[in-house]
Amino acid sequence: MVIALVFMITLSSYYFTREHKKSLLQAFEGSAIKTAELISLAISRALEERRFDLVTKIFEGTQIDSNVGFIVLLDDNQNKFAVYNPNSIQVPAQFSETDPVYSTLKKSFIFIENDIVSEDSKRNFARLILGYSLESLNTQLSKFRSVSVLVSIVSFLLGYLFIHITSKRITNSLHQLQKRMKNIIENGSFSGKVDISSNDEVGLLASNFTEMMKEVQSRHKLLKASELNLKKANSKLEKINHLKTAFVTDASHQLRTPLTIIRGETEVALGHDNKEKTFREALLIIAEETDRLCKTVDNLLSLAQADAGNLVYLQKGIDFSDICWQQIELAKRQAVRKEICLNHKIDDNCVLTGDPNRLIELVFNLLDNAIKYTPKNGSIFVSLENHRNHALFTVRDNGRGILHEDLKNIFTQFYRGKNVKKSESGSGLGLAICRSIVKAHNGQLKFSSKIDTGTTARVLLNLQKENFINTTLTD
Repeated sequence: MVIALVFMITLSSYYFTREHKKSLLQAFEGSAIKTAELISLAISRALEERRFDLVTKIFEGTQIDSNVGFIVLLDDNQNKFAVYNPNSIQVPAQFSETDPVYSTLKKSFIFIENDIVSEDSKRNFARLILGYSLESLNTQLSKFRSVSVLVSIVSFLLGYLFIHITSKRITNSLHQLQKRMKNIIENGSFSGKVDISSNDEVGLLASNFTEMMKEVQSRHKLLKASELNLKKANSKLEKINHLKTAFVTDASHQLRTPLTIIRGETEVALGHDNKEKTFREALLIIAEETDRLCKTVDNLLSLAQADAGNLVYLQKGIDFSDICWQQIELAKRQAVRKEICLNHKIDDNCVLTGDPNRLIELVFNLLDNAIKYTPKNGSIFVSLENHRNHALFTVRDNGRGILHEDLKNIFTQFYRGKNVKKSESGSGLGLAICRSIVKAHNGQLKFSSKIDTGTTARVLLNLQKENFINTTLTD
């Protein structure tokens, strides 16, 4: 823009100077022609009357026009017979291009040639050559050029200042827009406002940009939320798919073992037709494995019901203390056979809302696990504490304990700890079912254990309320 401004000012200055010079030159030529005509007319009368003294007076009269440099009168033979030269200018010997003086004077004089004739135009007395000086014209042009240059400089400065202020205002606004866009690209920050208060096109652009960023930010938040939900759903699907694969694999393994035993025993029984004892032993083994198979199927059904939210059928007020007493009495028989000491402390009136069948299954599984993994001459302590708003059921043994790395997996279906012997029965579903039962009653189940010291299971259940409240377990 600055270059364009300089070009325009230079071009306009050159054009106006040239046009002014042209108009001045025309004016000077017109004035010189009129002066030459007047002098020719006056000299014509003097020559016609043969009064040569009047020629000198006429020449003196030309001093009125200061631009007349010299006047030369030539006769028919082109000889000078009268010269007016007040400034002693070197007059050319011949008024032709071959004369160097004539060529030099043409740069600073206008030469006007005029024939002096009689009034009836029948007689030619002489030829007048008037040298009209261009000095005043050049002086005026010089002044005009100086003024033009000054005006051009002032115009340039004013134009440059206007362009600078305008462009700075526009570029600053655009710079703010660019800065906001860079911040969006680098940091993904769509918030903030472009501080442009002008009412021009840039201000309107900034306002539209701010509104657009608000809309983009709103849609970006929705997109982020959708992306997060999609990731969660995808994670759940992956987990479900993994669990499905693990379930099918583990269930197949758990079901294959008793079925294989049943088939093997059946083949043994069929191969000994005359031995009743063999039949009886095979049928006993088949019965045991069938019972084991049924328990596994029942456990799988329970887990499926838990996943579907149908694990608990009944919701009625029951005294959990009675359930604990009944299961402890049953567990004592098994503990006596294994020579384990089972101690207990049960608070009365722990009334809660739930499914009695599932709560019985919960207590049975916890007591059965404690007896199974407590060695001979070991001890188990069972307690039920009434804490106003909730009941705390605890089963503590001094058995082998659970490895630290196994504690986080004890509720995983079909998972069995690394220190569990293969000869020990179990499907790895009991604790998973226990957790599902507790969760269905809006309670909490937590295990703590130390190797060669024992394991403690804690169940926290809310007492008689329509809406259960989760309470944090403490060690």
